[in-house]
Amino acid sequence: MDNVLITIVVVALVLLVSSIKVLREYERAVVFTLGRFTSTKGPGLFLILPGIQQIVKIDLRTIVLDVPPQDVISRDNVSVRVSAVVYFKVTDPSRAVIQVEDYFSAVSQLSQTTLRSVLGQHELDEMLAERTKLNTHIQQILDEHADAWGIQISLVEIKHIDINETMVRAIAKQAEAERERRAKVIHADGEFQASAKLLEAADVIAKNPQALQLRYLQTLAGIAEEKNSTIVFPFPMELLSIFKN
Repeated sequence: MDNVLITIVVVALVLLVSSIKVLREYERAVVFTLGRFTSTKGPGLFLILPGIQQIVKIDLRTIVLDVPPQDVISRDNVSVRVSAVVYFKVTDPSRAVIQVEDYFSAVSQLSQTTLRSVLGQHELDEMLAERTKLNTHIQQILDEHADAWGIQISLVEIKHIDINETMVRAIAKQAEAERERRAKVIHADGEFQASAKLLEAADVIAKNPQALQLRYLQTLAGIAEEKNSTIVFPFPMELLSIFKN
């Protein structure tokens, strides 16, 4: 009789110890009773029924997912290799367990396909210049799909956009040509402004002939400062009328 009592006490202690569960602050337990979802428990101390209830632990901390480099063909037919990083966390442990088999793998695969799909719709210049806009767009798409799994996508960052050397040289030539174009436009604009000022000066001189004589004297003074042995003196066209007469 004593042995039976001791056995019962030992079994009761074992069941009691196995029923005690302790979870950390960032952990939650999804409880299944006879295979059916019943509740979510944690953090801290709680009890379960051994053999009847089972738990699945879920970590609620932010997870950093390094998206492997993806080969992308842009809209202007440029082949690039893009890598990114995704930050996400579980907001609903029950859906993360019930709705998807492996939420980490699901987010990883979804991130890769979305990255290729979104970047393939943009040109190379947009990928390089509008990276923040693309990050936001990708995050919105991922968060919309992952919400059904009880997962929140908090941040997406494109890390690297690798381009082959041939395309790098082509981009450098394009940038050089663009700088030359801007220089020519600036030079032409300066010529246009100078011609407008010369036209205004001609109008002033036409109204005041004495201004032309003053300009002659200024030109001679400027030439004399250079200590030149030869001085070219402008000859007034009005004097030719005297010889013609």
